[in-house]
Amino acid sequence: MTKEEILAMEPGKELDTLVAEKVMNHPMPDFIPEDAL
Repeated sequence: MTKEEILAMEPGKELDTLVAEKVMNHPMPDFIPEDAL
């Protein structure tokens, strides 16, 4: 994924997952229950 593709992403779950996995090195689970928080 290029820098331009990342910058063009809309805020939301997909961008949050990318940051968590690639930047923070924290794998995200495939499923998170809605009432987990």
